[in-house]
Amino acid sequence: MNVDTQVSNKNIEQKFLQSFEWEQFQQLLGNETFRIKENLFIVQKLPLVGKYAYSPRGPIFEKEYIPTLLVEIKRKGFGWIRIEPEDENTRRLFEKTLPKNIKMYAASKNVQPKEILVMNISKTEEMLLSEMKSKTRYNIRLAQKKGVQIIVSNEKKYQDRFIELVYITAKRAGIRPHTKEHYRKIFNVFGDSAMLYNAFYEGKIIASHMMIFLNGGAIYLHGGSGNEYRNVMAPFLLQWKAMQDAKERGCLWYDFGGVSTEFSKKEVQESKIKNPQNLNDWSGITLFKQGFCCKTESIQFPGTYDIVLSPWKYRVYRIINKLRKLV
Repeated sequence: MNVDTQVSNKNIEQKFLQSFEWEQFQQLLGNETFRIKENLFIVQKLPLVGKYAYSPRGPIFEKEYIPTLLVEIKRKGFGWIRIEPEDENTRRLFEKTLPKNIKMYAASKNVQPKEILVMNISKTEEMLLSEMKSKTRYNIRLAQKKGVQIIVSNEKKYQDRFIELVYITAKRAGIRPHTKEHYRKIFNVFGDSAMLYNAFYEGKIIASHMMIFLNGGAIYLHGGSGNEYRNVMAPFLLQWKAMQDAKERGCLWYDFGGVSTEFSKKEVQESKIKNPQNLNDWSGITLFKQGFCCKTESIQFPGTYDIVLSPWKYRVYRIINKLRKLV
């Protein structure tokens, strides 16, 4: 693996979602893609209103390139551009540079999480353990004491069980998972940069995590757990094993993905949550992840924005979205 030691905690997801591997994965899913000034755009097609271009965690441009971007996108016949600025300065840069007849609006919902948690793992293992919450350290040791074993493998039988666990978790949480082929194609594209961490207990795989190791960072992409044996705390040991392996691979950062710290604080105050392992909402997810790096502040992004090139298409799109919510 080619490790880029200059990757920062803020652009680890940008490096991943703008990578040529992610572009190839999108193409395998049947999505058309293109690049402008090395920035990846994914074509999204909709009934009635046509298509728009989405740049995951991007694009990144200097001010003088923005007019070129608009011309290229409009020439390709897109109704709008969906962007995810890396910070408020970038968002304001787009807003100030746009011609007066082109407006930018906050999207009806964010595509990527607006808040993520990224941990510095360049420290020693002893230091990493000491900076965890005591409950997290306890749960890691409990899983070890209970005899939970971790096997790292992308074999088909493990992929099958991983997908099964993802669907069990999604049903428990009331969310819609990706298709089974979606997960399989990630392994097809990323090869050994995508690894499955499987927790065995009493002869069964009870939890499984998918990790991506790319550009000097480790990304926890997907995970699932069964409804049984949740008291042995397998997900805690899975994360710790992945951190150890990430260090061996030369990664500097460990990306836990999306969190919601404000929601978590509110829920803790109202419900006095004691065991986030048993929760499936954002409060439980956030508390679980924060336990590994309780002194690390989350990274905030401005969110998802649409630069509108065809006002009537965008207006129809928003109306359709409102009708769907009503239905």
